[in-house]
Amino acid sequence: MKNINLIPDDFILKQHKLRIRNLYITCFIVFFIILFSIHFLFSTKVYTLQQQLYLIKMKFNKITNSNLQNEIDLINNNISSFVDKNKFFLHLIDNKFNYRNILISISNTVGDQIWLNSYLIDSQKRICEINGFSPNTNLVSEFMIELKKIPYLSDIKLTSMKKVLNEKNSNISFKIICDLI
Repeated sequence: MKNINLIPDDFILKQHKLRIRNLYITCFIVFFIILFSIHFLFSTKVYTLQQQLYLIKMKFNKITNSNLQNEIDLINNNISSFVDKNKFFLHLIDNKFNYRNILISISNTVGDQIWLNSYLIDSQKRICEINGFSPNTNLVSEFMIELKKIPYLSDIKLTSMKKVLNEKNSNISFKIICDLI
């Protein structure tokens, strides 16, 4: 008895892409919630340390003691440390929104016959690396043209392209590197 598939492959592929896109969005939302919680934790800690500093300064006005000055210096160092950490997490939150927008833009430009294996955003080098495959080179060039339209990317370069043969057909694997704006 022959097994007949009544669901078209295009429909299955579109559903798969939709699930992947929803997974990315969910991951970024969860990441944002975690970063916001850490930001809130650092903010409350800074406020508590500032209150302690105020109380110590009040004691210091009454009594001049070297131990008290050491305590004040220690609390001042703790405050500056938490302020710096809080600034770092605020910076991360800002960057994650930009990266989320970049990934969504890339996923929206992928055609039906372009399959992405991975994409990586390196914030220190300010580059985005995209790896994937396609049945022909024309689709890869069309994909690169669409990438040039994304406002977050510049200097789109095709760094490698190889023909990959398998049992059913042959595909072109490619690697594209873009600079982040």
